[in-house]
Amino acid sequence: MVMSEKVKKAAVVLKALLGYGSYLLLNLCFAIYVLIVFVLTLPCPKLRRILISKFLTRAARLQIWFLDIFGVASFEVRGRENISDGKTVYVANHGSSLDPIILLASIPNAGILLKYTYSSLLVIWLLVRIFDFIPVEPNNLASLGGAREACKKLLERMHPLIIFPEGTRSRTGRLQDFMNLAFRLARESGAEIRPVAIYQKGSLL
Repeated sequence: MVMSEKVKKAAVVLKALLGYGSYLLLNLCFAIYVLIVFVLTLPCPKLRRILISKFLTRAARLQIWFLDIFGVASFEVRGRENISDGKTVYVANHGSSLDPIILLASIPNAGILLKYTYSSLLVIWLLVRIFDFIPVEPNNLASLGGAREACKKLLERMHPLIIFPEGTRSRTGRLQDFMNLAFRLARESGAEIRPVAIYQKGSLL
């Protein structure tokens, strides 16, 4: 009986390691792909954005699939009929580092506003420079101004934008105070605002 429990625990740990390992491996593969696409499409930035956008959506969906089959986390998306590939600001609560992946997998062609600290990660660093990942330091007025202008340009190009208005992850699962950037952007650009609720059982990454 004790041995059976140990085997079960070992299987759970192995699944988690495989799930997180696949997560890291996919990030590495994606970074390599982005570099290759960047070099090959230097004369054509529009083509570069299309290729990276399509691959980003597929890579995010693949990451979710791996985490699901290895038992790390399971996902269910409701309300896909409310997703539009256009001038829309999606605002979502933020309780896990998987939240951006979930939204990028569900909202094709979207850019995203994220904390500047994440741009130290290789994949994010690349996407900040050659895609529509927009870094911001919430307590820096110059950074907020630059991010606001970059977001407005993205919306003017009729692309959707993902924002976590709390500005950081909630450690308790409860909503924190919202910053007003998303709502100012929607008002100034004429974009729609669509709320997204991410509900999780237990703790994720």
